[in-house]
Amino acid sequence: MRSVTRHQGVAYEERITVWRAVDASQAIELAEAEAKEYAEMLGDAKDCGIYQSYLCDTGDRIKQGDEVFSLIRDSSYSPKRYVDRFFDTGTECQNHL
Repeated sequence: MRSVTRHQGVAYEERITVWRAVDASQAIELAEAEAKEYAEMLGDAKDCGIYQSYLCDTGDRIKQGDEVFSLIRDSSYSPKRYVDRFFDTGTECQNHL
């Protein structure tokens, strides 16, 4: 499940969490409840209300290399422009290896 939390009104956290559920609706219900609790626990944070599910056909165990989320977006951007626009804007809090 993919969700977004806003921290202190200036930063957004995109989270991927794993839920065992009978269907996407149940997974979204579980993730929504957890995202709201997570934001509340942080204090000055807000759940942004977006929950995107992805069915993982991994059986009972997730193992190394299993896909746990996928989102496809149509775009005419070049690969570099696409990554710069959506994933590497320069404002991310990350370490470069």
